Amino acid sequence: MRNEEKYVYEQGQGVFGSGGDVIALEGFITDITDLHKSEKALKENEEKYRTLFDMESDALAMIEIKTGKMLEVNQSFIELYGYSREEVLRMKNTDFSAEPSETRKTTRSKGTYIPVRYHKKKDGTVFPTEISARVFNYQGREVHIAAIRDITERQRLEGQI
Repeated sequence: MRNEEKYVYEQGQGVFGSGGDVIALEGFITDITDLHKSEKALKENEEKYRTLFDMESDALAMIEIKTGKMLEVNQSFIELYGYSREEVLRMKNTDFSAEPSETRKTTRSKGTYIPVRYHKKKDGTVFPTEISARVFNYQGREVHIAAIRDITERQRLEGQI
């Protein structure tokens, strides 16, 4: 017999005699070891995804195509735009754009590469970005995952050449 850790779910109740004493216990025990292992693996994968997502140096955003609603962003996005994660997740992608009608049109057309688009930070600063995006289904919704890069420095250097 292997000495393996098991996880179980127990449910039961006492059976009482006429004098009020417990005379028996009835119930069942279910082995949930496989469920526990699956949940642990899922949690580890979620942590790995979050770590990779947040470590990316480009600002990453998951955007619902139909509405433009911001579904998720990484730490680089928060630092670039100056909003808290909670603020961002109440906003739409057009709220970050200095060209909202262009952003709306590109989102709905499911554009995957935008060489220059002007965005704005919380403090009102407008800056140029380069955006690469991919479209996929997430929880029954069509979404963009967009990698946004501030190209202010690149434009400044190109202007010097």
